[in-house]
Amino acid sequence: NVLFSYSSLLKDFNDWYSQLWGESLGKIDKDGKPSGLTPIGLIGPQDQHSFLQLILEGQNNKTVTFLKVKYFPVNLDIPDIRLDFLESCNFVNNSSFEQLINSQCHATMLAIQQAGIPTDFIEIETLNEKSLGFLMFYFELLTSLTGLALQINSYDQPGVEIGKRILKEQFNEF
Repeated sequence: NVLFSYSSLLKDFNDWYSQLWGESLGKIDKDGKPSGLTPIGLIGPQDQHSFLQLILEGQNNKTVTFLKVKYFPVNLDIPDIRLDFLESCNFVNNSSFEQLINSQCHATMLAIQQAGIPTDFIEIETLNEKSLGFLMFYFELLTSLTGLALQINSYDQPGVEIGKRILKEQFNEF
């Protein structure tokens, strides 16, 4: 699952999500088969160019969650700057940075949906303690429910324990 967050303020949240999803869902299911979805946390405006290519024309084995912040804490205006040979960028002149980022989110989501890739969308009004707490609770609940759907125990970490055991054995040899 790709988490496309459209605010650089969500970078640490994306890292937390990737850790939660990976350690909770990368498991052996009840039938002994490897299971789980690889988490990828992206910051939309920074990462969409490189990852959009992979998502749209790479293997169709992904779902994409879009996380949009409707109102930014500081909203900057884009000035009316016109440069020779960059006329195709003039459409953003005199708009707000918030409008540009949120429009990028919408356009990217539409492109991915047109390719038939499953998406979901979360929009928060603004990023604050309450909305971040909501997001954490939502993703913890989603992780637990996904574990049930995959028929795995989301709460143990046998793969991590193997690495710890090997470390202890090797450490004692030195």
